[in-house]
Amino acid sequence: AILPPSPRREQATIGAVAGVSLAGALLMLAFPSILVLLGVSPRLAGLIIGASIHDVAQAVGAGYMLGVESGDVATITKLIRVAWLAPLVLLVGIASRGEGEHRIIRPPLFLLFFLLLLGLSALGLLPPDLRRPFDNLSRFCLLAAIAAMGLRTSPLALLRYGGPSLLLVAALSLLAIVVAAAGTALVFLVEH
Repeated sequence: AILPPSPRREQATIGAVAGVSLAGALLMLAFPSILVLLGVSPRLAGLIIGASIHDVAQAVGAGYMLGVESGDVATITKLIRVAWLAPLVLLVGIASRGEGEHRIIRPPLFLLFFLLLLGLSALGLLPPDLRRPFDNLSRFCLLAAIAAMGLRTSPLALLRYGGPSLLLVAALSLLAIVVAAAGTALVFLVEH
């Protein structure tokens, strides 16, 4: 929504969503076993999982496959990563303006709503009775968005147009894993 209009934007978005879903599913299934084989502690495993799996539900699922401690750390790490999307989206919007272009950067409405709810929740201003309906609404909106993308996605079109997006997602997934592993190694070294 913040990038300039492009004839390929929809196709790139579909490719990116499909790639993120595929990469997350593969990592969700592989990471728990790999981290156990490597002897990584539950806390550090949760940190790696939360920092490297793109989808929130997949990161949480993979974390809890290893136990409560890994699941809790993966969830918190992933939510911190999600919170950084807000400033990143605004920076990308600003950077994508052409030279001399003065168009107003309008962040997506969901992002503003997310920040509002995040702030209210952090300040303790959302009572639990009000949070439950928002939790359900957010799950419904996420499901509706994914379903809408899926309904508009042709597997043949994805193969035809999604290649660059799928390659980008693969490269970014690998980068996320390397950064998460390096950060976790630093935490391990500081602790020991």
